[in-house]
Amino acid sequence: TSLQGWLDRWPPRNVTARSRLTVVAETGQLPFEGALDIDYDQAAGTLELGDSYLAFPSSRAHFQGTLGRSLRLRLQSEKLEELMPLVSALRPGAPRSLPISLERGSARFEGLVTGPIDDPRVSGRVSLESFLFRGRRFGRFDGDIGASASSVRMRSFSLVFEDMGLQ
Repeated sequence: TSLQGWLDRWPPRNVTARSRLTVVAETGQLPFEGALDIDYDQAAGTLELGDSYLAFPSSRAHFQGTLGRSLRLRLQSEKLEELMPLVSALRPGAPRSLPISLERGSARFEGLVTGPIDDPRVSGRVSLESFLFRGRRFGRFDGDIGASASSVRMRSFSLVFEDMGLQ
């Protein structure tokens, strides 16, 4: 860990900080671990994340990029509800549950999170296997999506349910 800046007045100026943090959940909480590679530059107004990850018992997220600009995200999960406390921490007021649940299946996402922290846009490739959406069972979904707080767009997708396919 390193910290530099001018401390001759308050608030400090030209602060830069670099740290590689290991994170672990408190005892009794949802178990998770991770590593965050953080680089903060006050003058540039940036918080960059190097190759970082958070891992839960059945889920893992890898991310790298600049918060509020462009963050590359790779996510895989066999239990989406594990991720909801993280979503709530990052986005107060976010729904506490998803309309999708996995039935011995898996979820994968690879893409980008862009835009300001308070209004992010997500784009990338989503794959779901063996899942329920609002109580209806599906075999597989693959699609290119774009999403914001107000909308979800699909550019191309494949959906398989009850031995039928829709593309």
